[in-house]
Amino acid sequence: MPSEQSYVSSPERDVEVPNVPLMSYVFERLRVGLEKWPKDKKWIVDIPSGRYIKLSEVESNARKIASAFTRLGMQHGDFIYFCTYEMAQFYQIQVSLFLLGGCVRGCHPATKPEISTKEMQDIKANFAIVDHETIGTIREAIKNVGFPVQLISVGEEKLPGTIYYTELLEDDGTAFPEDVKINPQTDIAIVINTSGSTGAPKGVVHTQRSILAGMLSEERVLLIEDSMMELMTNYGVISNSLLMHDLCHGITTYHFTKFEKEILIDQMLKYKPNGIILYPHIAAWLSKQKDELKEIREKDFLRTFLCGGWVVDAHTADTMSEALPNTYFKTVYGMSEAFGVSMKINGAKPNKIERCINEDREYISSGPLMLNVKAKIVDLETGKALGPYCKGEIIVKSPSLMAGYLTEKGKPPSRDSFTEDGWMKTSDLGFFDEKGFLYVVERITFVYKYLTMITSPAEVEAILLEHPDVLEAGVTTFPDPEFDNLAKGLVVKRPGSKCTEADLVKFVADRAAINKHLHKGVQFVDALPLGTAGKIDRNALRRMTIQN
Repeated sequence: MPSEQSYVSSPERDVEVPNVPLMSYVFERLRVGLEKWPKDKKWIVDIPSGRYIKLSEVESNARKIASAFTRLGMQHGDFIYFCTYEMAQFYQIQVSLFLLGGCVRGCHPATKPEISTKEMQDIKANFAIVDHETIGTIREAIKNVGFPVQLISVGEEKLPGTIYYTELLEDDGTAFPEDVKINPQTDIAIVINTSGSTGAPKGVVHTQRSILAGMLSEERVLLIEDSMMELMTNYGVISNSLLMHDLCHGITTYHFTKFEKEILIDQMLKYKPNGIILYPHIAAWLSKQKDELKEIREKDFLRTFLCGGWVVDAHTADTMSEALPNTYFKTVYGMSEAFGVSMKINGAKPNKIERCINEDREYISSGPLMLNVKAKIVDLETGKALGPYCKGEIIVKSPSLMAGYLTEKGKPPSRDSFTEDGWMKTSDLGFFDEKGFLYVVERITFVYKYLTMITSPAEVEAILLEHPDVLEAGVTTFPDPEFDNLAKGLVVKRPGSKCTEADLVKFVADRAAINKHLHKGVQFVDALPLGTAGKIDRNALRRMTIQN
């Protein structure tokens, strides 16, 4: 068997991560770029409000807002909590806080007040950013926090009892503390809430240096030319790394505050981004919109189509590559705890995504490991490193890894998910091929057994998505004393389709081994339940399933 080192990234791919404050690095790159970028080029455009921040005003705005927060009592290490759909104004504030050595933690705007109360208590947040849709929820949460919380409002207009965004910008900047001492290695910058796919959401603690490392790992593989459209949450890991990367490189980011897939194509045709990043279930839906994809191809503006957040099925990848032959279809594997881990690199167009057959299933790869990332596959029981095509848990080592999970302010983050020698356990099942390309199979907690055969819901969903009348698909299971588990599919079908449950059950059975059959049948639904991070909520999927 080859040595363990055969399954980790090559040291030649490493790049130095400077031990400097994040914004010192970013603003240095920004100043150089301003000389060559158009004067009025935008950094963030908030869809659909149209609010934006220009690249040329980010640094001066940041100093004014940082000065204003200093006058309000903000100090090094203090936290701001946020609950808003807004992107442009909020991220301008976040950049300002990074200058002060401050920290942010956000939540989904639909978060319940009692959860926000606990999250604010955990970080002892004295400030909270809200908009007109979330102020009521946060005011309710503040009642039980136990200490005063000053509200900052963003959006169209000032809200009663708040300090408005434009008021922060009116500061003259003279209170900005020039002598802030930031330790990039240990100073917390953001706490990102996980999606809760394996239990209650946890707070992922990232330092200024881990954000910088995550950003640097993207530089040689992302390759966006001018503009990017993204559909991710404003408190997530993708938005944080992407926006810092784009600020350095003069790339405009178009962000959906509230994503509705029905208007996605219209917004793409309006803004004509060079790149777009979205979740696999949205890509699967988009791949079925033949006429709209034809119009995007004819307009010829999209150069990179990046799919992230989870596993992409081969049918969707191939359909998109064929429909948009002048576009690089790229896949990325990452997580809140580690930023990017692996990403497909650009090749010839149209690009056939790397794939392999493993145990009768076709998998597509998320590409080679990114810069500075090391990973290996270990046996679920023994922890021993495995060779090519052997499925096991993905474990990762990288300077972009989190410091740990949040406990409470003033106490070290929990590192229970790390091994003694610094490898982080991802709880994701995957394997490498002999070239070092990574393949992600499923969350370990989601796999199920049928007559002792281990099966992934994503594998069955991928088969369902091959059917021309299936727009979206989710699979859940029910315990069975004879067969261990039986699977059922929940399907959103094309409007007007006459496809029946029996048709889809047979469609899967004709293409897969018996452990992947839909023995509990198919249920048609109007939409799949999504979690706060925009992924399929598998717990909710089971709750909405009708037993038969």
